[in-house]
Amino acid sequence: MVSKLVRASVGILSLGFLAPSSIASPEVFDVAVQDWYTECLQTFLKQCCVSVPQDTHLRYSNFYLIDKEAGLCTDHLSCAFDRCSYKGIDASLGELSLVEEFESVQDRFDPINLPSHIAFPETAGDVSSAIRHAKGLKKKVSIKATGHSYAGSSTVGDSLQLNLRNLHKYANDDDAIVECVRNTNDITDRACGIALARGKNAYVKVGGGDVWSDVYLAVMGYQSGKYDVVG
Repeated sequence: MVSKLVRASVGILSLGFLAPSSIASPEVFDVAVQDWYTECLQTFLKQCCVSVPQDTHLRYSNFYLIDKEAGLCTDHLSCAFDRCSYKGIDASLGELSLVEEFESVQDRFDPINLPSHIAFPETAGDVSSAIRHAKGLKKKVSIKATGHSYAGSSTVGDSLQLNLRNLHKYANDDDAIVECVRNTNDITDRACGIALARGKNAYVKVGGGDVWSDVYLAVMGYQSGKYDVVG
């Protein structure tokens, strides 16, 4: 058991959007609802359905769908619709697993609320370029890490979505955890200065491509779980 005197919480430093390291434009793809139907809906339907009093819902997480090629899967099936609200999701949808084309069944659904375009930036420069592209198209910009937004803010209809899964994962780097030294006037690391001022003995580097599982694994694996992180 780790002593409470040794154990401490760790701060978090976001490195999501530093100065652009690339000026190359990322590819921007047109979104095809068929891809959502094939990659996301069909997977959710295989998990359908969990019945609870006065409710029938799908117990499955987009965490397992992050790497699907089209990048369109939402945290819950209903989040492909406006405000993550869709009353027609029930066990009867299971029969759709036998249907291959979305067009033949789309009249069974509320209007889909997916972005019209999507990009997978790899650098901060790619992010800037994609935003400029969206401005040229007069599109809103939506930002998605895992699609874990119950309000649907990561999947805005007719937007250009920035899917961040290909951005660098700083939490996976060997130097992701930085320990700070107290009682010294030589604090050249501004992040350490902030961490110490908040009573933290260390911080973990994270970026736009990191998800909480990356952060948890980085902190839990550092010196046999010396630090805790909550998020």
